[in-house]
Amino acid sequence: MAEPHLVTAVVENTTKTLVNPGDATAQALKSVLVSSTGTVVSGANPLPVTTTQLPTTLGQKTAANSTSVILASDQGNVPVISNNSEVRLQASFTRPADTTAYAAGDLVANSTTAGSVVPLSFTSAVRTAGDCVRIERVRVEKSSTSLTNASFRLHLFEASPVPTVGDNGVYNNAGALATSGVLNHAGTFPVTISWSGSDGAMGIGVPTTGSGVTASPTSGTTLFGLLEVTAAYTPVSGEVFYVVLEGYRT
Repeated sequence: MAEPHLVTAVVENTTKTLVNPGDATAQALKSVLVSSTGTVVSGANPLPVTTTQLPTTLGQKTAANSTSVILASDQGNVPVISNNSEVRLQASFTRPADTTAYAAGDLVANSTTAGSVVPLSFTSAVRTAGDCVRIERVRVEKSSTSLTNASFRLHLFEASPVPTVGDNGVYNNAGALATSGVLNHAGTFPVTISWSGSDGAMGIGVPTTGSGVTASPTSGTTLFGLLEVTAAYTPVSGEVFYVVLEGYRT
């Protein structure tokens, strides 16, 4: 994999910072000026592009070298900045303002009403629709510090599931999941919260089956998740859960 090439391009008075991982010859930040006709008029190692070829959205490719180009302005919405296509995708939710204990198999979600449950959304999981991502590890973090019975399972989906139960409802009944979209179920990650500190607690898990889960959104670039509790966990009112996916883009 070539080292990334950061380029600040001024195109008709519009500044865009690009990351071009396909240019192996340039290793430093450089400024180039592209005229209205697309000719590079200053700067070293000029980019072989015209103004019409400069991308405006994430994942577009230049016609000249068919290399993926990522706009730096997009990176704020994509928690993925790596020379080797590593991904770190985070989603979160706040559970209801109650302390009702869970039973193993219950859903942990943002609402006790099934129709109001919003699945975890891992946006920009892939660069473009149709691409794949390989998830090798999951972190579950929460705002409370309790470790007692804090065992969970992330269910990862390639399309948004529609659960038929709300928070604290029976989600997993011996493998029968209370949701639509099971055919888009990509895999599961069991996570035990094993570390706590002054600001919360966290744990790390790997796939139930295999060393990684390869997923491709059925539409767009977003993956989805639902969180199941696998022990008799007693929550904190209004507890916040954060789920982080770690892996590689293809």
